[in-house]
Amino acid sequence: MRGLSAGSAAGVVLADQLAKMFASSGRVPAVVPVRNPGLALGVLAGPPLLLVAGGVLVLAMFLAVVGRWAVQVGISPIIPGVIAGGSLANALDRAQFGAVRDFLTTPWGVVIDVADIAVVVGIVVLGVSLALRVHHLRATSRTITFDARTLRAMVVPAFDASYEGLRTRQL
Repeated sequence: MRGLSAGSAAGVVLADQLAKMFASSGRVPAVVPVRNPGLALGVLAGPPLLLVAGGVLVLAMFLAVVGRWAVQVGISPIIPGVIAGGSLANALDRAQFGAVRDFLTTPWGVVIDVADIAVVVGIVVLGVSLALRVHHLRATSRTITFDARTLRAMVVPAFDASYEGLRTRQL
């Protein structure tokens, strides 16, 4: 499972870095590279080292909690891997260049890159996958339980009384 997640993350980082190399080569006149020194479309700014450290911390927490839970409840590890890859690609840009190298201008005037697309699409797919998984589990009289003691997500029968209500939360 970890191999699929790591492989999808590596694929996103590679695709993002190759696209940025191509965009900065000047071979495509319609593509204009832009340096984005901040986060969230340039709204949140700060020293690059702080942004890299914060991004890596958020990425580690995401993988430890959301990535792990997604896999435990039956969602493909590729999805959290795509999100992690986009985050890591932008962190690499910040560490190397002090800013993210965006180059795709949207119809709304926002300039983004492959990593941004991977993060947004990955989050949407993760949300849809979780909703579909919960729907499927309910149709088969099962549910997802989070054990607060072990921080583990489990798929259990919907009416299993062996789990302590105070220590778990069911979806």
